Amino acid sequence: MTKTIGLISLPGWDDPSAQELSDITLDAVNVQSVMLAENVATYTLDCMASTDEALMEAAAQLARNGCDIVACVGTSLGWAGQPNTNAARLRGRRIAARAGVPLIMTGTAIIDMLGLLGARRPALACTYHPTDWKNAWHHYVFNTGLDVTLAQNFKDAGIVGPASLPDALRNPSPTLIEQAIVGIAADAPESDAIVVTGMGARTLKQIQTLEAAVRMPVLGADTALYAALALAADLPLVEGCLGQITSYLTPVEISAAKAAEIW
Repeated sequence: MTKTIGLISLPGWDDPSAQELSDITLDAVNVQSVMLAENVATYTLDCMASTDEALMEAAAQLARNGCDIVACVGTSLGWAGQPNTNAARLRGRRIAARAGVPLIMTGTAIIDMLGLLGARRPALACTYHPTDWKNAWHHYVFNTGLDVTLAQNFKDAGIVGPASLPDALRNPSPTLIEQAIVGIAADAPESDAIVVTGMGARTLKQIQTLEAAVRMPVLGADTALYAALALAADLPLVEGCLGQITSYLTPVEISAAKAAEIW
């Protein structure tokens, strides 16, 4: 049966997630989306941390429209105001229970996919996020139990001047993203993965190029969310479409003879 996925997006930008999901799945998938109101998600950390009611209503609306699962597109909707991933998961469960539909948040999906990769020492490429967002995200990941090697935004990397939300650098170019990724890999060579945050910093179309450049897994906010959705909705994916994490999402057929050897 064709799955229907609901997307809750942040206001004020053209979210490509609906089309990208259709492009990377081998099975047909229906996608519906709803955008939070601008007075609800004002791109401040305090505001993102207090969106529970709005998220419950948006998720419930998507569920009423036939969605099997709902995802929040926007990393900060998952982690803002939360001390660690355990707290973020509890918040997500409360929202899902009220809405009556399973819910995936990017902020927890990233941690889950790092676990699937076996990564323990991630570097955090925070792209256009300002210092307070970068620091809050760093603390969240560190408090989850991971040994963060470096957290760096465009300004820290010396790539561009001061970054701010929501107007500046909302959709950085592939060249700018690659420059940031290569730079943070050079500055923190002990890292075993690089996480790219900022939902406007899209990595899907260049994920294989990025991983080849730094010779380690790269998880974008977009690709981590798609990976978590693929697992939750049991969606087969185009080979390699999400980079190295893709192989962890694909069932492997084992013959009866081989299974007997393993067990």
